[in-house]
Amino acid sequence: MSKYNVAEKINKKIIAVVRCKDFTLAEKVSEKLIVNGIKAIEVTYTVKNAGNLIQKLKKRFPDILVGAGTIVNLTDAKEAIENGADFIVSPCTVEEVCKICKEKDIFCFLGALTPTEVFRAYKLGADVIKLFPGSSLKPSYIKELKAPFPYIDFMPTGGVNKSNIREWFENGAVAVGLGGYFTNNINENNLNEIDKRVRDIFDALN
Repeated sequence: MSKYNVAEKINKKIIAVVRCKDFTLAEKVSEKLIVNGIKAIEVTYTVKNAGNLIQKLKKRFPDILVGAGTIVNLTDAKEAIENGADFIVSPCTVEEVCKICKEKDIFCFLGALTPTEVFRAYKLGADVIKLFPGSSLKPSYIKELKAPFPYIDFMPTGGVNKSNIREWFENGAVAVGLGGYFTNNINENNLNEIDKRVRDIFDALN
């Protein structure tokens, strides 16, 4: 999928971060999220055989954005792209990851926190800056960063939940990443709990 299409699809949307060590659970959680209306899934590379899961999800749900997260080296970035990842997310600013994304025309999120880190990630070519950990920030931080950097887009991840998601968007977030909100304490015996969590987050937005 082109970077332009990814940019359109993530605008003002939720990216669900799936961070499960077990492949089968990660697959079931991803499917539950998609069935309940989530349009973008970030499969972290802490999931065993994450590249395979990205490939399987893209084959089954071709209209859903499926990306790779926790990418901190060139090897994982290449594997994720080869398996069809629509976007790449790093929790920090890794130059080699951004470089391969630019070469392959893949949408890239680089993690940053301070103004200096934000600007460096932007200059390297990040399409969106992942503000991480969002739990350490107030939503107004985006508005404050937008004063000197009105041309940079931000996605907070970590600590985003139903009580603050609207505030993040109101302060200028282009997208938000939610991981633990959806997956904390989820196992194969209580997957239906995801239904309620997704409904609650959409209710909070509406």
